[in-house]
Amino acid sequence: MKKMILFMGKSHNHAPVSFQRYLPDEVHIITSDIFRKDYVRRLNSWSKQFNFKKGLIKDVNDLFESTSVDSLLKSIFEIMNQKSKEKEERPNEWYIGITGGTMHMAATASLAGSLINARIFYVVKPNSEETIIPNKHVIEFPSLHAISRVAGIHQKDLLYLNSLEKGSKEDWKENCDIPSWMLTELINVGTIKIDKNGWELTGLGKNCIELVLNSAISKHLSGLLIDKNKKDSKVINGPNLWA
Repeated sequence: MKKMILFMGKSHNHAPVSFQRYLPDEVHIITSDIFRKDYVRRLNSWSKQFNFKKGLIKDVNDLFESTSVDSLLKSIFEIMNQKSKEKEERPNEWYIGITGGTMHMAATASLAGSLINARIFYVVKPNSEETIIPNKHVIEFPSLHAISRVAGIHQKDLLYLNSLEKGSKEDWKENCDIPSWMLTELINVGTIKIDKNGWELTGLGKNCIELVLNSAISKHLSGLLIDKNKKDSKVINGPNLWA
């Protein structure tokens, strides 16, 4: 289930672009107490227009005080804690929008997003004569979880993934040495998708691989060979990921 948390300030035009890009099932808002009344009305309207469940609106009254970061973090975890108590048919996938509000709201949202393995995104303001396109003007930031998983891949396999971006199951098994336990982790952090026909990198996966390959250490080191013992011990009786 796609759940979105938007950090909002006075500007609100970027919110519909977020809905069009990710098609969330549920949307929550964190804002200043000054704008709460406005976003109660807007969230109600947006939920009907974009067909998602209206979530919580959390407002903070100490936005420009030293306690604001704690208040913002508390708001995020209160949203997650309350919703986690409800019975869900599908696992939750969290999205955090950092476009609205102050710079320290965006910084706090990014920190929280990395902690909970959320997909963090920003809506770019187009030129005055340019039509906004959700797939073009929404930037998604790689999470620390995703980057750390990708950084553990052997460089040979990184180059394989980066050069093709998608392929068949047979080609993967012939040319890629990523073990099943690692593939499961890559799927869980949203960097790759697989089905019975093959595999494909997500936009997040492409960004993470480019970051790792362009790092200084990647340019000078070839990486370590995969530990076959670790592979064998974790793959035995494991699920069929290609089913």
